[in-house]
Amino acid sequence: MAGRRIPDQNFYRTNWNERAFTVGIHGPVGSGKTAIILAVCKILKDRNICVVTNDFYSTIDADILIQQNAIPKEKVRSVVTEGCPLEVMNKNLDVNLKEIKELTKLFQPEIILLESAGDCLAAHFDRDLVDYTILVIDIAGGKNVIKKRIAGNDYCELLVVNKIDLEKALDIDMEDFKGDVIMTRMDRALLFTSVKNDEDMKDVAECIVRECSQQKNQIPPECP
Repeated sequence: MAGRRIPDQNFYRTNWNERAFTVGIHGPVGSGKTAIILAVCKILKDRNICVVTNDFYSTIDADILIQQNAIPKEKVRSVVTEGCPLEVMNKNLDVNLKEIKELTKLFQPEIILLESAGDCLAAHFDRDLVDYTILVIDIAGGKNVIKKRIAGNDYCELLVVNKIDLEKALDIDMEDFKGDVIMTRMDRALLFTSVKNDEDMKDVAECIVRECSQQKNQIPPECP
């Protein structure tokens, strides 16, 4: 039955001591990924969280998290991809897995947040790298992105449509916009957010914590 554990069967992996529950967060440049991670880390400050960021040629995203006191410096790692982020998301996994497994060994975190660099529309995380995927887009380019039927939207467990506070500035009909986005998600998880709204960020954090608990307790997803 939906929502109950299947007897004598592990629905999810069980080697959490080797690789902590890992959340992959990706989306276009400027959609607000780092700002969301910053907010989530502060909301979950009483939990054991680590972060791995991917950047093209710098460590700027990791630096922001440290400078804003979102997370202790020793619990943040930065991977410089020097190329297309797709390569380290679902092809050459070792570079991210090395950091994730090392953080797991050192700190035994409850959750590791893995931020991709601003990626191409075809990008998505390999399931040997992450346990839960969040795609972040923003309303400025969101509707057009969704209409392209991008792979990230098909593969992610949670779609976050960010920067809804810019609705008036961008002259966007949010009801029409939401209708288009909802049609691509159907029964799958979807949040419309602003990083300026604490409740919106709590919703993102709650989705992560809930999924972590369900997987570790081997509670399968509910059927539509």
